[in-house]
Parts: sequence; structure tokens; C-alpha cells
Amino acid sequence: MLIRSTDAVEYTTHGAQFRSYLQRGRGSANGLRAWELRLPPHQVGVSHRPSHEESMFIVAGHLKVTIDGVAYDAAAGDVVHVSAGAQLRVDTQEDAARAFVTTMSGLEALMPDGTSFAPPWAE
Repeated sequence: MLIRSTDAVEYTTHGAQFRSYLQRGRGSANGLRAWELRLPPHQVGVSHRPSHEESMFIVAGHLKVTIDGVAYDAAAGDVVHVSAGAQLRVDTQEDAARAFVTTMSGLEALMPDGTSFAPPWAE
């Protein structure tokens, strides 16, 4: 199956754009989810705890990724792996950034206020 970039389903939240390629009913038989994350310059991310592990391949720019209080400067070509339940925040600095993210279906994000968010791009 080929999913063209023009077929991606787009979502926007918290100042970020999510372009979903694999989600329920769109190419994934075993629950794999994949999307492109696009962040503008000077983006301050929202801290959250993902219920499933995630892997982010940095496509362009730089990301400051903070996992359980440890900050990493991730550049194009790097991969960031986030364990399920880890505290995660993704920020940009002077430049915009793009990453390709994968996880499994059923992903939820536990927010700092105790609420849970089920991102539609990961359904």
C-alpha cells in the first residue's frame, strides 16, 4: 500500500501540526500508528505522559526533547525514543522542525492537570 503525502489527514493542536499517515482504517492492520509532527520556531510544548512508547525520527531542524527532566538536543537524522509513562515535552528554538513519529494504537496522553487526551492522529 502506498500512502501519498497528499493523502495525510491533518490535525492541529497546541500550536503543532500532525499529519497522520497510518491510523485506524488507513493501512495499519496491527495497530501501528505513524504521523509527521511539524513545529514552528519558538514552540513551547505541552508536558504529558504517553501511555505507549513512541519513537521520533527528526527529519528537519532541531528539537529540545525533555524526558523525565533530562533535556536532549535532537537534530535531523537523530531518533528519540520515549518509554511509556515517561514525562515528555518537545520544544523548538530558532528554527522550525519536523519529526516522523510512530507508536501503537490506543495512545493516550496524561496531561499535567490529570486529564487524558486521546489524539485522533493516533487512533
